[in-house]
Amino acid sequence: MKNDTIHPIGDRILAVGPRQWPAEIFIETIDHGIGLGEPMWYHRRQARVWFESGWGVSIIWGSGAYGSNHDKWTETINEEPTAVECGITDDNGLLGHRVAGYMNADDVNDLLTEVSRWPTQIIMTLPAHLEDRFG
Repeated sequence: MKNDTIHPIGDRILAVGPRQWPAEIFIETIDHGIGLGEPMWYHRRQARVWFESGWGVSIIWGSGAYGSNHDKWTETINEEPTAVECGITDDNGLLGHRVAGYMNADDVNDLLTEVSRWPTQIIMTLPAHLEDRFG
């Protein structure tokens, strides 16, 4: 596996480039019903990395996600994407209901490192330096 990909190692470890993070990893295959007489499928994988503070990062790749195989509706999932969609999350869901797309391994590692340092207290909005990244 390449050093610039994001991929699961088993069902509890996410490799992000050269780094490894403990994660919950899920796979989804869903018929979204938009096909013209034929099913159109979402093939996605999601990894969630949680930190002691209660903050986490959701990382998604596959059909319909803002990553390297966004438009691959009829193919199986790319298990080694070079770009993924990320969201910052807590027990209530996505922070600001916003995601950042097409993040490479360096971007994801930077985001995971930053969120791992956030305090337990509630942050109501994204920090200013992340506003441009999350649409």
